[in-house]
Amino acid sequence: MEPIMQEQYFGKRSFNCNVCRKTCHKNCWVPFDLLKRTCEVIEDKKCTVCQGKCGLSNHSLSEYVFVQQYVKSWYSGKDVISRQKKKGNDFFRFQETLAETGDLIKDLNDNALEPDVLTLSEYIENIITKEKDENKIDFQMRVQILKKVLEHLKKERSVRGLKMEDLS
Repeated sequence: MEPIMQEQYFGKRSFNCNVCRKTCHKNCWVPFDLLKRTCEVIEDKKCTVCQGKCGLSNHSLSEYVFVQQYVKSWYSGKDVISRQKKKGNDFFRFQETLAETGDLIKDLNDNALEPDVLTLSEYIENIITKEKDENKIDFQMRVQILKKVLEHLKKERSVRGLKMEDLS
């Protein structure tokens, strides 16, 4: 199952982002496109709902909303192999980023004027708290993965030995 965003007729005007393919303000009271800068989700000509803080020109008023739906997908053997390789590369990048973050924190700890620098575990705990507070799409999955990374760090003390199986 893969998530896709589809347009669905709503009957009332909605403020939609054409880049993110997302409804930023359902049932928007703005009467026409020339006044879209007056929509309550716009601040300094940027959308406060879009993750990329898209500009006014990327938005439009229309009578549809974007709805996330799930579609079954079928893949050939080659597709599965290429997807697994991509997952492996993504995991390797994730692992390297964590290791680099840990190294930077260690360097900061060694060179900091203040002795109270966060450890990698504390840094990850802060990210978990931030994810929960922001409550964005799929945050539960990210929190679950980060908690498993924390478990691994408590056992191994290094992210370099982290395996993809440890996260599932």
